[in-house]
Amino acid sequence: MSRKPPVMSHDPLADLEGSASPVDGQEPEVAQEPGEAPVQPDVATVDGGGDEPLCLPSSLTVADVGEWHAQVVAQLQSAGALTIDGTDVEMIDGAGLQLLAALFKEASTGRCTIAWKDASEVLVNGAGQLGLSAVLKLDQRTAA
Repeated sequence: MSRKPPVMSHDPLADLEGSASPVDGQEPEVAQEPGEAPVQPDVATVDGGGDEPLCLPSSLTVADVGEWHAQVVAQLQSAGALTIDGTDVEMIDGAGLQLLAALFKEASTGRCTIAWKDASEVLVNGAGQLGLSAVLKLDQRTAA
C-alpha cells in the first residue's frame, strides 16, 4: 500500500513568534509527486504592495495555505501597508482563516498595516463563526 505525500510538510504558523522567515533560512517544502515542478501561486495575484491589493484566491483551504504562506509572509515583510481583496473567496476553512489571522497578528507587531478592500460573504461568515471578525478587522473593511 503506497502512502500519499502530506499536503504540507511544514507548519505555516511555526515562525510567527520570531522572524517571519522559514525555519533555518530554508524555503518550506510543498509535497509533490516525483518529477513534478514545484507548484507556486500566481505571483501576479499575490502582489498586494503599493496600490495593488493582495487578491485572495477563490479557495483558501488547507490544500491552498502551503502555497500562499510564503507569498503572504513575503508581502508582509516588504510592504509598509497592505490592502487585501477577499471578494473572490468562495471556499475557506480553519486553515485559511488561521493563515489570515497569523498575517494580522504579525502585522500588529508594527511591521505593516493591513486594510481590507472588500471581503466575500463566505469569508465574513467563516470568520464570524470562528470569532475572528475582530482579529481580521473585517468590520473595518471598505466597500469596493
